[in-house]
Order: sequence, then C-alpha cells, then structure tokens
Amino acid sequence: MAASGRTLDALRREIDRIDDEIHDDLMRRAAVVDEIRHSKGADAGSYLRPGREAAILRRLLARHSGNLPKASLVRIWREVMAAVAQLQGPFGVAVFAPADYPGYWDLARDHFGSATPMTRYASVDHVIRAAGEDRNTIAVLPYPHEASADPWWRFLASEDEGALRVVARLPFFPVPGRGDNISALAVARMDAEETGRDRTLFAVETANEVSRSHFNSALKTAGFDPRFVGEWTRVEKGFLHIVEIAGFVAPSDPRFERLREWQEGAITSIIPVGGYAEPLGEDEIAESIARRA
Repeated sequence: MAASGRTLDALRREIDRIDDEIHDDLMRRAAVVDEIRHSKGADAGSYLRPGREAAILRRLLARHSGNLPKASLVRIWREVMAAVAQLQGPFGVAVFAPADYPGYWDLARDHFGSATPMTRYASVDHVIRAAGEDRNTIAVLPYPHEASADPWWRFLASEDEGALRVVARLPFFPVPGRGDNISALAVARMDAEETGRDRTLFAVETANEVSRSHFNSALKTAGFDPRFVGEWTRVEKGFLHIVEIAGFVAPSDPRFERLREWQEGAITSIIPVGGYAEPLGEDEIAESIARRA
C-alpha cells in the first residue's frame, strides 16, 4: 500500500490516465501548430522561432516544481518544439563536428531534437555553405574566439538580403558532462527576435588597426555594453571586428550613429549580424533544495 493509501494497481492506472492526458495535449498542440502553418504558409522564416522557443522554456522553468529534473523538462520540450517545427515545414541542421571536436554534435542534437535531420561537417566552410544555400538549414558553429586567423563569422558581414545571421546560442540549458563545456552559435537565413533577455551581434569594419581596449572604450562611449569583441585582419581592406553587446538592439538604434562618429573616418561600416536569447542562468537551472538533499 502506498503512503497515499492507494494500491500500486491504482497508482499505475493513474499514471496511465495521466499519460493519456499528456498524449492528448501533445496531439492538440500539434493541431494548433498545423493551424499556424496554414495561416503563415510554408516560409521557413515564419516557423523557425529560436527566440519564441527560449521564451517558452523560461516560462515553463519559472513555474516548475516537484522532483522532475529541470534538465529533463527542457529536454522533453526541446523534442516537442523540434517535432512540431517539422510539421510546419522541413528543416535540417549542418553541424561543425570534426573528429577532434565531437561535442558540437551533442549540443546540436540536444537542442534540435533526436528526429531532426543533421549533417556532420569537418570544415566550417562547408557548414556555412550548407546554410547559405538552403534557407531551411541551420548551421551550428563554434562560439568565436577573440582572435582567429580565419574566423567563420566574417561570412556574416554582408548586407545582402537573406544573409546568414546568428539566431541562437547553444547550450541554452547547460548540462554537466554534455558538450564538453563548449559553446556554439546557431546561424540561419532569418532574423533574431527580441525575448527580453538578449545579446546582439554586429560587425564593424575599421580602416586601421584598433586596440581592443580602445575599441571597447568607443563602444561604451556610444552607449553599448560590450561583452565580447573579436577581430579579423584583412590585409587590403582594413580590420573587421565582431561585437557582442548586452540587450536587443535594432539596426535603427541611435547608438550606432554615435559609434560611427567615433574618430571621424575610422569606422567604414557597421553591419548587424544577429543575436540570441541569453542562455538560462544558474538560478534558473538550479534544482530545489529538497531534490538535492
């Protein structure tokens, strides 16, 4: 007899009833998604919503209680969201995952679901090409280093319509022992959307070399809160920088104009290259004291 006074058979029947309810709700969710698909059409940009997915997970974790681990909750919902996205239109994931960096594959699979088609590439160039040629493909690439001889992010510095943009950061929910403590960016031919807690990335081209401290000072003077600055040297055309700042910043933000005014002629172009919802913080992923005990 269980502590509640119910027999094991009664408890198992209750679990069966709950399973049926969960299944019914999943089918209802899929039906609503199908309505959305018919209302928006089959454009990939209208149904792949990394920002919306991040907002859903934040909301669910904020209301979560009980003994079900938060990591399991996130994993379940990532599978659900990936599955219903496939109902609206096909998409695949191109992953930078050479033999000596297998962790990026784990990050991509955890985020985009076990049934989502994924292709492994040993070269970042091949990953970029796959996403650039197919608007239904999302690229998963290493988070940039401060200095790299040939950084992949330089391919984002384009003002062409439909250019690749950063749309998410992985992992959104870090799990110890998964992903080898690495971080990645998801890149696709779509725009990032505001979620309330975001980071924005843009590329800045300067005519001459600028020290990182000097450049950070210019960003702060313009009103930005820089969190990361990387640089790539182009011998003939100057220097290209990638900048990550706190907050969601629209291309029309007046701070960009203030940045352009820094050292007249020093900055030759500023190109927004996307953004992402900030990954969950330690307070959001921490389990309850009762569970840890």
